[in-house]
Amino acid sequence: MKKNSKNAFTLIELLAVIIILGVLLIIAIPSVTKYIQDSRKESYVTIVKEYITGASSIVNSSKIQLYDLKATYYIPTTCINLESGGESPFGDFEPAYVVVTYSGNNYDYYFTGRDTSSMGVYLTYEKLLSKKHVVSGVKSINTSI
Repeated sequence: MKKNSKNAFTLIELLAVIIILGVLLIIAIPSVTKYIQDSRKESYVTIVKEYITGASSIVNSSKIQLYDLKATYYIPTTCINLESGGESPFGDFEPAYVVVTYSGNNYDYYFTGRDTSSMGVYLTYEKLLSKKHVVSGVKSINTSI
């Protein structure tokens, strides 16, 4: 007696599996891409907040005297040393500043800047800064308050 065993997949079964995998990839790729982009923006905000903290420590240690109530001070990020390097997750920062104003009682910190991939933050108050402020296509930054 000869046993006829069938151990292979048919072409239709293979095509069905490939189509199902293709549909799953079409659904999964945009959400994974959005997750990666959001993570990079969160990292961008974290680095910006480190720059603000660095500028705050420079100001509070009196390395820079900022006492004029009518002045707006611009501290380039190149003047602020960070322990973690301070590069944007999208590219190197080009013009980027921590902007400081003095109200007589306390200092207010803002950030504005962009990187080489044109991702950036328009002038934003530090306490309002979130990943929604990191936008693409920033050609120039506004440094006026």
